[in-house]
Amino acid sequence: MKHILVIGGGIIGLISAILLKNQQYEVTLIEQNEKLGGLLQSSIASDGLFFDYGTHIPRETGVKELDTILFESLNKNEWNMYDYLKVGNYFEGKLNIDSQFIDVTRMDSDVFVKGLFDLLHTTPIEDSVNDADIYLEQYFGETFKREIFAPILEKLYGKKLCELHKNAHKLFGYTRIICGDQFLSSNFKKSSFFDDKLANTNNKIGISGLKSYYPKKAGIYKFVEELEILAVRTGVNIMKNKTINSMELDERMVKEVVLSDGLNLQCDYLIWTIPPSFLINKIDVDHQGAIPQFRSVGLFNFEFDTPFLVDNHYIYCNESIYKTFRITLYSNLVSSVQSSPYTCTVEILGDLDEIQLISPESVVAELLSMKIISSKAKVLFNKNTIIKNGFPIMTNNHYDNAHEIEETIHKKIENIIMLGKNSNKSFFMEDSLRDAYEILKKKDLI
Repeated sequence: MKHILVIGGGIIGLISAILLKNQQYEVTLIEQNEKLGGLLQSSIASDGLFFDYGTHIPRETGVKELDTILFESLNKNEWNMYDYLKVGNYFEGKLNIDSQFIDVTRMDSDVFVKGLFDLLHTTPIEDSVNDADIYLEQYFGETFKREIFAPILEKLYGKKLCELHKNAHKLFGYTRIICGDQFLSSNFKKSSFFDDKLANTNNKIGISGLKSYYPKKAGIYKFVEELEILAVRTGVNIMKNKTINSMELDERMVKEVVLSDGLNLQCDYLIWTIPPSFLINKIDVDHQGAIPQFRSVGLFNFEFDTPFLVDNHYIYCNESIYKTFRITLYSNLVSSVQSSPYTCTVEILGDLDEIQLISPESVVAELLSMKIISSKAKVLFNKNTIIKNGFPIMTNNHYDNAHEIEETIHKKIENIIMLGKNSNKSFFMEDSLRDAYEILKKKDLI
């Protein structure tokens, strides 16, 4: 029987372990923390309020085997199911409750006309383009690049476009824009070239049929707890509070992994789901790459005494002068009719020192300005959390270094498989899960 070690207890590691155990392998999952789930966590305040660490709402992947593991065991009476998520965005001083995508028709008319002219004259992008400045200009045109994407991405990453990788905007979902009413959008989208660039005007239009899920009375960590129960029932050996001390290699094959407590584990395959850079110093390889840079994430959690003015699940703030990045409205997620408690989390990306200086009052002022809360709303509870290394800064150096590390590891180790967003293959949960599934399938492990 093959012994497979899965390193990292995030959602990718957890689902991969279950998939592999279903094939009757001996599977051990190693997690350095007390809890599984990675960043898929929730905190509970003293009065029972819950807040997520940057909500990621689980969504079906369209792969039957994956979706069976992810959702079949859920007690549907305890979960809300959504055909689509109500995502809105704030841009140019206006709140759009119907779409997460930026509506460029709200810009100054001269800018909009020039931007649309540039967009309609874009051509296919050459493979040699690597940085975001050139890529976004060739993709959306010079005007929209300058007026929209440059200020927004500098706000989020703290870097100029020329310093960022060409895919940096995709990590935040800035893949399309709205350029007109639905009649115009539908006609433009008949062209596959413009379909990739232009969005429908409403989240309801063109939905995929894949469902999203969120618990009715708890935070998103309930999802991790349910999957952990399933993993244990399936027979996965879960080891928490464990780290790797060293590895025993024999002709490019990891034969044994030694944990920090001295325990030796036999290994036929090593599934690595945490950042590849953590592996370099375990395999005696000298790699002089760039040091990864991260943006800190401030999580500003609030309870208000009155309902929100919108029924959205998320609101993205695309106003470059505002600190806010994303607002998660929990009372809208747990109930179809807004009900108390009226809670939300406001996420802010920035330098650690910068975030530490932000006051809850200034965050509330932005919510008020965006018309998400009423002028009469009072704060009943607030608590701030800062994740120091919360989000990778996708510079070209970061991207190239990650791939160099991965190539170096594969040259050194033959029986390793690297999965998940930490290997820079994908970012969103359902995309990462599909990628992991396809990779394990190609390796003939499932």
